[in-house]
Amino acid sequence: MWHRIVKSGCRIEARQLATGERLQRCLTLYSVIAWRVFYAIMLARAVPEMPCNVLLDIEEWQALYCAIHHCPTPPEEPPSLDQAVRWIAQLGGFVGRRRRDHPGAETLWRGFQHLTDLTRMYRIMRSAPP
Repeated sequence: MWHRIVKSGCRIEARQLATGERLQRCLTLYSVIAWRVFYAIMLARAVPEMPCNVLLDIEEWQALYCAIHHCPTPPEEPPSLDQAVRWIAQLGGFVGRRRRDHPGAETLWRGFQHLTDLTRMYRIMRSAPP
């Protein structure tokens, strides 16, 4: 699954890198990204009731919560890991028609990309004076 994330999600083969050194640097970065997506999938399936702060920084889960619920302030306690991973996948296009459906690597990959932008904006908005 990790290889599929690197190959399909990161689209490593589509990168037109002229040298092996550039490919190595790119692969190093994408390996970390692929590991995080794979870790989120496996952790959410193994221990879904665990709080999401084992995977996400405080600002990441707060930004995620506020974006999904269209509210300005997040709760004090982090949501469960299963719920947070579903929300990330929802950002990436996951519909979850059936309750037993689990988000896949592709929707999580896209969701994490959106979460990065949301977190950046959340940090900017939180640091702005009232």
